[in-house]
Amino acid sequence: MKKIIFLTLTLILVNACSRPSDVDDRSEEFAPGKELAGTYALQPAYVNESIDITAEGKVRYRKADAATREGLAYRNRFRLIIFLDDETEPTGIFMLNDRNPERWPGFWKGEVRFIQLKAN
Repeated sequence: MKKIIFLTLTLILVNACSRPSDVDDRSEEFAPGKELAGTYALQPAYVNESIDITAEGKVRYRKADAATREGLAYRNRFRLIIFLDDETEPTGIFMLNDRNPERWPGFWKGEVRFIQLKAN
C-alpha cells in the first residue's frame, strides 16, 4: 500500500513539474489590429509627442522639435510592443490588461509614460 501511495505521489510531482509555465508562454505575435490602431499622445511630455499606429503594425513617432521616426508594432496576448527604426530593444511596451479609455500606462524609452488615444 505504501508503494502505491509513493508511486502516485511521485507521478503527481513529475506531472506538475513537466507542465509548461504561463510565464514562459511564447504566444503568437501579430499586428495590432483595428482595436489598437490610432493616433496616441505620449504623456507627460515637454513638447508634443505622438505615436501613429496602423492596424498592420506600422508606427510613426512624431516629436514637435525633431524629425519623424518610423517603426513597427506588434502584439501578443499580453502586450503591445513598439520598435523604432533599427533598434534591437523595444522602445515602448504597453500591457493590454492596463489599457483603459482615458490613459494607457506603459514604458517608453525606459520611462513610465502614458499614451492617450487622440484619433482612430
